[in-house]
Formats: sequence, structure tokens, C-alpha cells
Amino acid sequence: MRTRVLPLRPQDAHQAYALLHLVDGSCTLKEWLTFVHNACAEGAIATVKSGAMVARGPDERILGLFVYKTSVGRPAQRLLIVHHFVAFDPFNHGATAQSLLDAMDKLAAELSCEAIRLELSPSHLRAPLGPLRILPDPVAVAGYAAAGVNAMKDLGGPGGLE
Repeated sequence: MRTRVLPLRPQDAHQAYALLHLVDGSCTLKEWLTFVHNACAEGAIATVKSGAMVARGPDERILGLFVYKTSVGRPAQRLLIVHHFVAFDPFNHGATAQSLLDAMDKLAAELSCEAIRLELSPSHLRAPLGPLRILPDPVAVAGYAAAGVNAMKDLGGPGGLE
């Protein structure tokens, strides 16, 4: 069964924090809970331009997440800025990572973004190899190009990076 990616529910903030801490050890639990309270309340994805999405396995465990916000880049270009991207599935890492990447594309379309900027932390660069690595190979396969420690994906269309 493919991993499902859904908005983070506030009641799952503590479980998600364990994954967030893998890529951002400087974020305190209090800061995370405040963010979740403000951006991830019921229905918030439709009304705000920031939030968190989580990948859930068949048993409802959180296997990955990303935090996002929208911003305007160059004139008339809306970006989906994704940070704290982590896929941590020891059994099907690639599928979990791909589910998160697909959800980023869908979310960008829903928010009328022309590009996605995936911000990578130093933790991504130090991540261990093997099935538990944090930054997945599917990132390059999904159309992202390295931009320093960031990866950019043009979604095309008017105002895109073409």
C-alpha cells in the first residue's frame, strides 16, 4: 500500500517532532508546537499559506514530513518553499520519499505556485547512506536541480522559471 500524505493534525505534533528533529535539532518542541497550533489547525491548509504535511504508513505511523510556506520570488512568481523535508521509512524509503514529492507538486498546484524550492539543511548533507538516509534519491528523479544547498523545480506555466 502506498504511503498517504495528509496535512499534519495538531494531535500528531509530538510524533512528527521526532522526525523534524532529525533535520533541525535547533527547533525546540515549544517552537514546533506553536507552529503546529498556528498553521496546522483543522482546515488550515485551505486558509493559510504555511503548514506541514506528513506521510503516513498503513498503520498510521508518521514516516515522513515536510514544512512549507509560500513566497513571491521574482516578480509575479509564487514559490512553494519546502523545508524540513524528511523521509524515514526503513522498509520502503523510496516510496515514502516519492509520496512526499508528489504531495509537494499537488500542493504547489493548489496554491498556484510556479516553482518549488526545496531547502536542504546541513543534516541532509551528513545523512547516513542506506535505507534510513534522510534525503532521497527520488529528489533528482522528480525534476529538482541542485541550487547550492537548495533544490528548485520549475512547474512551468506563466511566470515560471522557463
